[in-house]
Amino acid sequence: MLNKITTEHWVSVFLILTLAYSYTISPSPEKLLQIIAAPAVAVVLDAVIYKIRQKRLEFPWLGLITGLIIAALLAPQNIVFALGIPAIAIVLKHVIKFRGRNVFNPAALGLLIATLTGAFASWWAVSALVIPFGIIAVYKTRRYYNAAAFLVVYYILSAARGSALLLDYAALFFALIMIIEPVTTPSARKGQAMFGAATAILAAVLSYTRLDFFIASLLVMNLFAYHLNRFR
Repeated sequence: MLNKITTEHWVSVFLILTLAYSYTISPSPEKLLQIIAAPAVAVVLDAVIYKIRQKRLEFPWLGLITGLIIAALLAPQNIVFALGIPAIAIVLKHVIKFRGRNVFNPAALGLLIATLTGAFASWWAVSALVIPFGIIAVYKTRRYYNAAAFLVVYYILSAARGSALLLDYAALFFALIMIIEPVTTPSARKGQAMFGAATAILAAVLSYTRLDFFIASLLVMNLFAYHLNRFR
């Protein structure tokens, strides 16, 4: 039964539940606006671009996921960011490509741009829901080594600095949802392990900067994903 549900459907349902759960715990007008606006803009814009480029109309599940992730991680502020960041993420997804594939995780790229324009990623909607849903997402994408290597190295480095949290929901969300995105990460097993470990090391280094170290480390490693597929 589980195998009949696509990864896109599974992750979309998880993100919708995550947003609903987190909003219920701590509601605000800004959060509600972002929850509605970010996915809506991403879906509409992605569908329009696909229609123009491919001459066919289909529901853009990946656009929906991009909008939902941005809604869940971007600190709720105002309508400008709620509309603008997902729009920028979707446009850049279609512009920045290598050999016909996306180079960067679209949601991460949008969030980085947000941090450079006065907003920041607060990861406000992450919760314990990521554990069961994320584990199944890893299973469905077959990105076991990405997630495992990242978490192992991340927790070792965190423990060495005296800041390890077993239930670090931001780290778990990042590992079980974002770092396993199939298009912008390696598919080869050794390449996955190298990708995950290197992302954790880079995140530890970038934690001393003002950047969101999870987002920045993922985007840097996205640049090497194609080449890491050589390591099988």
